[in-house]
Amino acid sequence: MVIAAYLYFFVTLFFLSMTYLEGEGRNASWTAARVAGLALCVTWPALILFVAVVVEMESRPPPTFQFYREG
Repeated sequence: MVIAAYLYFFVTLFFLSMTYLEGEGRNASWTAARVAGLALCVTWPALILFVAVVVEMESRPPPTFQFYREG
């Protein structure tokens, strides 16, 4: 799971920097659309990581409870 977190970080950093540089290259002002684009660079990899965690958790067998009698 640590590898997935590192992968998430690098993917996010890459897309965040590319989106930022694209806006700077066009001398774009800081509009709501530009801020939303930067926020989505962080959000969509988190969604993929969330789905991966859920799939991993569902692939494990559910815990079983065993009751012990004393005596």
